[in-house]
Amino acid sequence: MAFLGVDIGTGGCKATVCDEKGRQYGSAYVEYPTIRRHGYHELDSQEVWNSIRTVIRRAVEASQGQKVEAICASSLGEAAVPVDEHRNILGNAMVYTDCRGQNEVQDICGAVGKLRVGEITGVNPNRIFTINKVLWLKRHQPELYHKTYKFLQFEDFLTYMLTGETYVSYSLASRTMAFDVVKKCWSEEILDAAGVPSDKFSIPCSTGTIVGTVLPDVARELGLPDGVKVVVGAQDQVCAAVGAGILEDGMAVDGMGSTHCITPVFDRPVITEFAINAGYCCCPYAIDGMYATYAYNFSGGNLIRWFRDTFAQYEYEKCRQNGANVYQYLDAKTDREPNDLLVLPHFTGGGPPYMDDDSRGILYGMTLNTTLPQIYRAFMEGVSFEMKHNLDALAQMGVPIRKLRACGGGANSKIWLQIQSDIFGLPIEKLRNSEAGTLGCAIFCGTALGAFENLRQGASVYLDVGEVYEPNPDYQAYYEEKYDKFRRLYTAGQLIRDVRV
Repeated sequence: MAFLGVDIGTGGCKATVCDEKGRQYGSAYVEYPTIRRHGYHELDSQEVWNSIRTVIRRAVEASQGQKVEAICASSLGEAAVPVDEHRNILGNAMVYTDCRGQNEVQDICGAVGKLRVGEITGVNPNRIFTINKVLWLKRHQPELYHKTYKFLQFEDFLTYMLTGETYVSYSLASRTMAFDVVKKCWSEEILDAAGVPSDKFSIPCSTGTIVGTVLPDVARELGLPDGVKVVVGAQDQVCAAVGAGILEDGMAVDGMGSTHCITPVFDRPVITEFAINAGYCCCPYAIDGMYATYAYNFSGGNLIRWFRDTFAQYEYEKCRQNGANVYQYLDAKTDREPNDLLVLPHFTGGGPPYMDDDSRGILYGMTLNTTLPQIYRAFMEGVSFEMKHNLDALAQMGVPIRKLRACGGGANSKIWLQIQSDIFGLPIEKLRNSEAGTLGCAIFCGTALGAFENLRQGASVYLDVGEVYEPNPDYQAYYEEKYDKFRRLYTAGQLIRDVRV
């Protein structure tokens, strides 16, 4: 019995074939660009669909002898593809960074109330969410809006293109800012304020629901056998958390990717004024009755990459010429002892709990004796302090975290994992497998088809925990003092920003 997981991201998509024993077979990845012009940030919906078809075909071809019986998707949130009733794509998909929707979110909050919107949807109202993009299209591209049968996020877009059915997971529905996360239905109060009917969106349902089979002509094109079941997936962070075995209160996945994101799960909805204003969403999880939230820093791995391309440009070029990994080189050169440099990692603004788009990055404490490896370590510490601030805020909300499992590109750095453990004061388990998103999809497929009794059993089949990093007590007092200084950097940045030249 084989399952096909598809992970649809902002910069590319991946497909992986796995069986019920945890073995992985074919895998394929294709990149695609984000179209940026005049503040508009879009994905070419047709190109994304072509890329999805390509990775599915390649993964299936590389898995000869394995009969795929189910397919499931993990996807980015917020972006929505306009389609007609015949599965034709009508336009591009605005991604979360697109500038449109600011007036629309203000209008919806003006009609419903900002706090009320947050209480219903579990999110801090923002232009990034789908309903504001759809309302913008209704106002500025009315012909496209009225031609559109459904606005689909990429998870339910794949379901529609494979089956002709429109179902969306509760977790993806919650990224529209039009979904009642407690009642698990579209909010008529918000949709009425927007003037957008609920039938412009898919039918919400639980992750793991079987909603149809792949259409025969589509199956032939993709190299799939007849009768492949299509299973409702989830938002990418939820899929990754399930793939990491995050299935009970107090656990979280530490996603050390381009955006550093910690995703904890809890056993009841946590929607408070503090959580809403601080930007901590309350998202239905893959297990009915459980919820998740996202503590994130957009800089994260992007900041380390920027350091590579600027401060360490010479080292990067030398490593490229020698076929070496520049991050491994920098890790080896980095002092194991902390230093007094401080970094506020707001190079793309401040995420939770600040929610301050105008905040900017700070590197403080430089002297003529400062070395490149010291700056590199300071950048890793800065991101870690930022996430420590988030962990403290989550604990204040009643969502304490006792165990972290790390995945993503940053988790390949032993020194960064140790820095995090020391700063967080928590053990961190490193996952050997980086395919947590597509593995989460395989777990959903196997559970839906009865290969696993539940998600817990499925996760145990795929879970592969490697090294465990424990906090070093010798650094505890030092990092507590440095964390206190770090917290003051944001205030200092505000004071500088408020000075009018």
